[in-house]
Amino acid sequence: MIGWLALKLATDWNHPDWKEKAAAREFAVSALLGGLVSMLFALIGGLICAGKLFSGV
Repeated sequence: MIGWLALKLATDWNHPDWKEKAAAREFAVSALLGGLVSMLFALIGGLICAGKLFSGV
């Protein structure tokens, strides 16, 4: 999961809009935060499926 976020961030670093448009940085940060939220949901789902979260239900 961390590798995926690192890859996503690395592709945003090399984007040509970084130098031309300052607003591109805001979109890159929001995309990274969106990916982080997505990975959090994946982690919670994995813990539920493994029985380590809500196992008493």
